[in-house]
Amino acid sequence: MTFKNQIILIILILGLPIVSNAQVITFKKYYSTDRRDYGHSIKQTEDNGFIIGGCLDNLITLIKTDSLGNVEWKNSIDTCTIYSNIKVYIPTTDEFLILAEDIQLIKTDRLGNVIWNYTLIDSVNDEGLGIYELIIDKNGKYVMVGTSRSDYYDHNMGVLKVNINGEIEWYKEYGQDTILVGAGIAIDNNNNYVLLGNTLRVLESGTGFQPGDVYFLKVDSFGNQLSQSYLANERRTSAIDIINNGSDNFSILYRSYPDPPEPNSYYHISEITPSGIEGKIFTFNNTLRYPRTISETSDGGFIVGGFVTKLNQFGTIEWETNTVSWEVIQTNDDGYAIIGNRCVQDCDGNWEIYGGPEPDYDVFFLKLDEYGFLYQEINNLKIQPNPFTKTGMITFPNLNNEVHNIRIYDTYGRLARNYEDINDGKQPIYKGELRVGMYILELSNDEQRQYLKFIIN
Repeated sequence: MTFKNQIILIILILGLPIVSNAQVITFKKYYSTDRRDYGHSIKQTEDNGFIIGGCLDNLITLIKTDSLGNVEWKNSIDTCTIYSNIKVYIPTTDEFLILAEDIQLIKTDRLGNVIWNYTLIDSVNDEGLGIYELIIDKNGKYVMVGTSRSDYYDHNMGVLKVNINGEIEWYKEYGQDTILVGAGIAIDNNNNYVLLGNTLRVLESGTGFQPGDVYFLKVDSFGNQLSQSYLANERRTSAIDIINNGSDNFSILYRSYPDPPEPNSYYHISEITPSGIEGKIFTFNNTLRYPRTISETSDGGFIVGGFVTKLNQFGTIEWETNTVSWEVIQTNDDGYAIIGNRCVQDCDGNWEIYGGPEPDYDVFFLKLDEYGFLYQEINNLKIQPNPFTKTGMITFPNLNNEVHNIRIYDTYGRLARNYEDINDGKQPIYKGELRVGMYILELSNDEQRQYLKFIIN
């Protein structure tokens, strides 16, 4: 049982209601057109609303919502594909910045009207350059990291700096003596840029690559190299993301592959000093599922995107969801905003190989509280009669026939009964071997959990 569930059980046993903090708003919203829609990025705006970036109906799209996820405006800007990754940033309170495929950089005003739209790949004359991440430095400049590919075996880390008008100040490549790809970028307290990359090793067959070492490079604001180091070089590793944790140290998220291979890989969060020395490491044996991003939370812990996972400052998992995200951020009320996609039709995933109808996706926006809960229809979970002696009936609203699981815990937090794959909104419960006393019922699906106390007499 997770730490979060233990806390909830204690609250229930003490007789306190399970209600959301009045300051934390939770909701679930969907945005869609008639075609495939993908939500990739989300940021909170100054008015406590949100700006969402994605590819909707094959168009780069910004969606501005209020604090409840209701659409205030939507603006489609340029074309995109299902393989695009549309990231949105807020350089000032009056502007939005969009990073799209082929290092396309777009600036809009606060209503999503385009100020300028540049395809920077033409300016650096590097048709093989792909940009993965962007930061806004202390002088308001835009610095991007990615990978330059001049041929199949020639990969260098590429870094591009652009001013507020979209004009390139400099472009540099690093790692010419190895095969190096860019993965992330952060900034230190002196406005130096800290680059996260990964070396690649050519397979013995001569075709294809496997991960090598995590690479950590610091450059000044002109791109001059200050220091470099390789991390975890005793095993194959893949760098995922890097953040400044506020003390001029950095936290990086990476994956390692045991050698010889094992069924499971390992994920690590490692603290890096300003000089590139690896400090404390938290290791997870395949428990972080498909992580994409990492950010520090207000309590000193971490929130990891992918299958969203909340960790405390000691690397212990506090709670996790089955929701797959493109990005997750902590909000001003200490809740969490999650953006991603859900498949709504033709979801078998084989259309590119076998033909047939293409899958249809919607953008979802999930707002959770600080404990990872979505408070929605929580009062409609019932067990009747309560108390009961031999048989009770659990009922809950389920208009969309979503699959739910039910777990029954005793007052010590021990699992006493488990019912899975319930989609008709009801489940009988029989006393059987259960002893007389109080129990906690947990109803869960992919996006939320609800709790209820009941008594067997």
